[in-house]
Amino acid sequence: MAQKMKCDVLSIDAWADGDEGWTWNAWYKAHDPVYLDNDISDNELLEQAIELGLIAGGDQSLYNVNDDQYNMVIEDAETCEPLFAFAYGAYPEENQL
Repeated sequence: MAQKMKCDVLSIDAWADGDEGWTWNAWYKAHDPVYLDNDISDNELLEQAIELGLIAGGDQSLYNVNDDQYNMVIEDAETCEPLFAFAYGAYPEENQL
């Protein structure tokens, strides 16, 4: 049985850094914290985001999930712009990080 990890749910405001990718300018609480399985798959995370009303249902190939070892970031698949993050690193003791 997978352990649960507490995650803040964030909306990300970012700007493009040319060829360097994206820089987070600001982030905002998009939902109350949620508890996710620590072995959640990318597709399961996208389903959770759909259930929370963060992204539209349908074609999950429109999004990528990037785990930066602090956040699981949902990105636009075409531009790699970060859209939302599930920040498990905000709770290191609770999540035993």
